[in-house]
Amino acid sequence: MAVIYIYKNLISENPDYSSQHQAGVALSAYIRQSLGMSYTNISHSGRYVLIIGGDCRVGVDVELRGREVSPQAVLRSLSEGERDRCREGEFLRYWTLKEAYGKCMGVGLLYDYRGTDFLIEHGADELRRVEGRDKNYSYVNYFGPEIVFSACSENAGESFSVCQIIDGETDGEFALKPWPET
Repeated sequence: MAVIYIYKNLISENPDYSSQHQAGVALSAYIRQSLGMSYTNISHSGRYVLIIGGDCRVGVDVELRGREVSPQAVLRSLSEGERDRCREGEFLRYWTLKEAYGKCMGVGLLYDYRGTDFLIEHGADELRRVEGRDKNYSYVNYFGPEIVFSACSENAGESFSVCQIIDGETDGEFALKPWPET
């Protein structure tokens, strides 16, 4: 099982890149050492840091909703089928899937995004499985009120779970609680 860990910085409304990256590295180390995950991957956007952990290669990407997207980005990133299916405001769903897939493959941004094709069920506020052209991988996507995120595993039958990380104040320990926050 791959687990997606969500950490929301409650201290700063606009944390800088460096501090969010450092938080992600620290949380990733904690997940590997304390929870025994062999593979981890990090993504951050705004106040959010997401880390995915699993027993095989994994990738994750998160973006804040409402980000401006240029028409050129859509043309460079989406397959023809995805452009036909993409509804207003949903570009980041596809973008995060492509980023998570690239990270999971170990190539990051260095592949032809238009060569992949994802079939996303429309809907929001729940983690949804996604169909991808590459059947050797598993994919999930979340489209929520604040963020959009996707995760990918090189295990075709992977199941995913999500939990929220609660910072343990000063002792460097973290607590986990069910997600979404209620």
